[in-house]
Amino acid sequence: SVTGVQTCALPISTLDGFTLGRTLGSGFSAKVKLGTSQDGTEYALKIFRLDNPQFDDAFKLLKEEVEATNQLDHRHVVKYFEFKENATMHKKSGQQIQVAYIA
Repeated sequence: SVTGVQTCALPISTLDGFTLGRTLGSGFSAKVKLGTSQDGTEYALKIFRLDNPQFDDAFKLLKEEVEATNQLDHRHVVKYFEFKENATMHKKSGQQIQVAYIA
């Protein structure tokens, strides 16, 4: 074994067990990031900052959209995996931000 050698993992951003990757898109109320679950499955995560003043209206509409689209069964309709109204995102910088998200 080699003594005196320290390894340092690259800093990553995480959210509820997802490792966050590149930004796929962004809008006025949310950002969409590539998220990889612990089993390696990739998801698009739509992330809303809870401190955004437009959060309540946008999130209420999106929640209704999720409920409606999950009732549809068509290959061209996105299926939602997880819907969380309050989570903590851990950024690479060490900053923690309260968010809501849809995967």
